[in-house]
Amino acid sequence: MSLIINLGGMDSATPTGPSNVRSSAPTTPPDNAPAQDTVEISSASRALADTMADSSFRIARVNAIREEVANGTYETPDRIEGTVSRLLDMLG
Repeated sequence: MSLIINLGGMDSATPTGPSNVRSSAPTTPPDNAPAQDTVEISSASRALADTMADSSFRIARVNAIREEVANGTYETPDRIEGTVSRLLDMLG
């Protein structure tokens, strides 16, 4: 599984879940067979893949925010006031 996220542009890769990965018990090749490479996917990697596959709504939200920033409509007085208010609450 490969996931490449384009941080500099508007396009993003669509993550793929572990559905294209097959698990099998390791087998011993016959003595005359050439050695083969194997790949084992950890349970942590599978959990991360599942999380990434479920995050398509986040990608849509990031793209919407990028568009608002590009259009100059993201920073509104209400948003700035809310941010300052939360910051002041955190500070004391």
